[in-house]
Amino acid sequence: MHIPDNVTPLDQARPDADKAWNEKKKERTRAQLLEAAARLVADRGIDAATVNDIVTLANVAPGTFYNYFPSLEAIIEELALGVREQVEANARSRQRARDPGSRMAQVMRAHLARARDDALWARLLAQFVVRAEYPVRVALLAGLEDDIIDGIGKGQFTAEADESAPDLVIGALVAGMLRVADGHVGRDYDRNLTANILRGLGMVSAAALERAQRGL
Repeated sequence: MHIPDNVTPLDQARPDADKAWNEKKKERTRAQLLEAAARLVADRGIDAATVNDIVTLANVAPGTFYNYFPSLEAIIEELALGVREQVEANARSRQRARDPGSRMAQVMRAHLARARDDALWARLLAQFVVRAEYPVRVALLAGLEDDIIDGIGKGQFTAEADESAPDLVIGALVAGMLRVADGHVGRDYDRNLTANILRGLGMVSAAALERAQRGL
């Protein structure tokens, strides 16, 4: 029987189809493991997650884990990388406003909006941001810290130019992200928190609210 040039014989098509199906299955299994690890870390903390708990929650065979990740630390590090990349994406998505207060307001509102859309991400961030071995805090501070220093130098903020100012911002922002993720805040919460953080740095109250209202 003659097979037209544009038709693949079954003995050739089946291996390709099987390969594609196997690849999709692997992708699904890997995603299941990451999802399970994320939920465990978010709920129990980084140190409380175990490989056995991950495979149980993911509903896969115990040995399957090591087909995808060489160790527990490897999957934790991948989760931290995903959190950090989203933090960086949030910061890049802001418009480059001229003054430091406006830049800070935009990036803080971007983080709060993301927490509302992805509660698991916000809860993971809260776990990683307090651990120096994961670069999440560094990513969260990037840009914000420069804007704090710039704002103090330009007289927009009256806070002291030391490590306490970034701590104030990060502490309030992460706490706010968790509250937003829980869904128990009003619609003006993002604006009000942003304005209060700017006020905490010494910005005039009306100016802080005006910048916070600009949102994204």
